[in-house]
This record gives sequence, structure tokens and C-alpha cells, in this order.
Amino acid sequence: MTVIPLGTEDARRPPRSMLWERQVRPLAAALSEGAAPPPRALVVGTAGSGKSTTLRRLREHLTSLGHRVRIAGVDAQEIAEVAADDVLMVDDLHLRDDDLVAAVHARAMDPSASLIVTVRPWPTTPVVQQVARELERGFPAVILGHIARSDLAQHLDDAGRELPDRCLTHILDVTGGVSWLVSAALHAHDDRDCSDDEHHTDLHRALHARIMLRIDTVDPELRRVVEELSIAGGGRVPISGGTGQDAADDDADELVRRGHAEGLLERRGMPLPIVRSAILASMPARRVAELVGTIAEGISRDAVVDPGAGSWLEGLHDPTVGEALMHHGDTLAGAFPARALGLYRRAEECGVPPELLVARRAEAHWALGELDAAIALVDASHRAATEPRLTDVAAGVWAARGMMTHADAVYRGTPPTTPESTASATIAAAGIGS
Repeated sequence: MTVIPLGTEDARRPPRSMLWERQVRPLAAALSEGAAPPPRALVVGTAGSGKSTTLRRLREHLTSLGHRVRIAGVDAQEIAEVAADDVLMVDDLHLRDDDLVAAVHARAMDPSASLIVTVRPWPTTPVVQQVARELERGFPAVILGHIARSDLAQHLDDAGRELPDRCLTHILDVTGGVSWLVSAALHAHDDRDCSDDEHHTDLHRALHARIMLRIDTVDPELRRVVEELSIAGGGRVPISGGTGQDAADDDADELVRRGHAEGLLERRGMPLPIVRSAILASMPARRVAELVGTIAEGISRDAVVDPGAGSWLEGLHDPTVGEALMHHGDTLAGAFPARALGLYRRAEECGVPPELLVARRAEAHWALGELDAAIALVDASHRAATEPRLTDVAAGVWAARGMMTHADAVYRGTPPTTPESTASATIAAAGIGS
């Protein structure tokens, strides 16, 4: 147990977290009120969110108000001997052994005992949850983790530092506002590197190195899931080891909570943009090949495949993945034909036969109003006479060019065989008064 004498401050003043103004200052103000109850508070945050920094600043603040502050060590018996008036601070309660957690729980159940605790959102236990509920009775939990634009702007003002607006926006976009990544980005950012590089290439390289260092330290199961989610673009991944769908879903949810607590995933399970790009830039081809089944399943389950960020697929040749890309393109073709075209191109790169894609591509070009590209695919295909979709594209191009006679001739030369083609043929015939 470390005793901090009254009126004593560290020789080096601990810095404020970026969330001090929005999240912590209201708590500090409440603790400063003359008639305030015993200082009791809960601070929750993901890895690197500033929990320990916040605790040090609160210790300094309470000491300046005349409180005696005690820092919990590893001895549960010492905790039981701390006077109720002394402010006991416990950092990372979720990592402490059962005896110490039990001692903290006993203190939390005494409303007259001063207690400030920090925890991650995961892992947790019923006892830790009970401690949290008791502490929240006096003041809402301080939630650290997400940095808003105003938080970052205030932090820069306090530090006397300026950041170009486009750089500030870029940092928040790629990090998702996660505290440890925003902090790492600020440390790595150099205006000279990005003055002529809107993509912030050097900043990304620095962040990739920091992220992969953290990825290397998590347990293999969590690493696998973060990799799979990054490869599949955030689609749902299969979790092995369950005894049924419910068990698998529970395991998947637990892994998502773990990834979120590590500052690698959003709460809903999507990888943070810079985390995903770090993994895709660093993953060996052998590992990508191992995850082929996951890639296909993720895409088939409507995973978000970003054509602008999918260059990692260009060296991958696997028909299973290609087929998944093709079918995902089919789901996007009606509303997003340009994105569908990108997926069809990558499907062919993965080994899907071109003849399976020609009609899909022709229809996408037609939907985009690219008539020359659409008719060129029809003319180059040896399946034009037997593929109703190509017949429809050819007739549609002639009709769009005001040549309804040619459109009608297409259908007379290749009689329609589907209800859709029959309807289009009827319209073409009516268009020439037939």
C-alpha cells in the first residue's frame, strides 16, 4: 500500500487525458463541493484510454482538497484496514485476484467508505459488476475511450499545438476516435510528412507498427478473430468450439467484447479502419490463404467489401472467394453498379470464368449509362445468342440510341425465353408499331 501524504504532489505533474474536460471535470467538480458525500467513483475505459492518467490526476486533485489518498497494492488485508475517510484508489480492478476484489467489494458496499476504481469494459465478473453498480449510485460512471472532435481540439489548445483541419479530420476518421490510437497518431504526426500527402502515408506506417505490436501481444484466439473480421471487412466470422448456434453466438459476442476492450474493434464488432489497414498491409500471403473460407463466408453474408481498399485481394486466386465476390456484386448491382463492377473484376482475378461474368458486367455498364462498354461486351461474347441477359442489353443499347427497329430485330433474331425478355421484346415491337 502506497501512502500519499497530505498536500504532497508528484514532482512531475501527470498530464490530463483528452477526455478530461468532457468526462472527468464534472466528477472533479462534484468532488470539490463542500457538502459532497465521500468521494466514490467508477472510471471505465478500454486499453490505452487514459484510466491510469485520470486516476493520477484525481489523486492530485483530492490531495489538494485535503483528502488522504491510499493506492491499493496487492494485499487484500491492507485494503480492509484503510479508514473509511481515506480515499482508496484501485486501478484495473478487473485484473486483480479474487481476494483483493472481494475486499474492494466489501468496501464498496459501505456507502460511507471513499473508493475510486478503474476497470475495462471486459473482462468482468459478477463481483466487479456489483462494485460498479454500488459506485454508480453516487455519480455516473466516467466513460473513457472515444475522442470527439471537440475533445481533440481542446487538447491541442491546452498543449499550445496547432493541427491542420484536414489532418485532424483524417486522424479521427482512421482511428474511429479511439483514445490510444488518437494519442499515437498525435505523437507520430508531422506536418512536414503530410503537407503534400493527403493520404498521410508516413503517419499510417507509424500507426501500423504500433497496432501490429499490440496485435502480437493479444492471445491467439483474439488475434485470429480480429484478422478474420479485417479480412472479411467486418462480416460475421465463424467461431469454433461451440456446441450449437447459441453457443457459437455467445463465443463470438465474447470475442467482440474482448476486441473492443483491447481498443481494436468497435463495440459492434467492426475493425477500426486503421486496424484493418494495418492487418491487411502486414498479413503474409500464407495467412491470407488460411483464411480463404472465412473471406468467402464473410462476403457471402453481406460483409462490406470496399472496392477502394481491397487491393489486398488482387494477388489472391481462389475460386471460392471469387464466387463469393461475384454473388456479393449481384446484391449491389441494382443500387451500386459501379461497386458491383469492381467486385466482378476481382472475382475474375480470383479465378471465376469470364463467361460467368460477361452478362453481369454488361448489365452494370448499362445501368451506369456506359453504352459503348456494354455493347462491346455483348459483341465480344460467344454466348450473346444464348444468354437472355446479353440479348436484353443489346436491345436496350439500340433502344437508348433511338434505333428501336434494331432493338426489335435483336429479339426477332434471338426470340425471348424469359418473362423479362418477353416483356422487353413486346415493348420493342410496340415501339415500331408492330
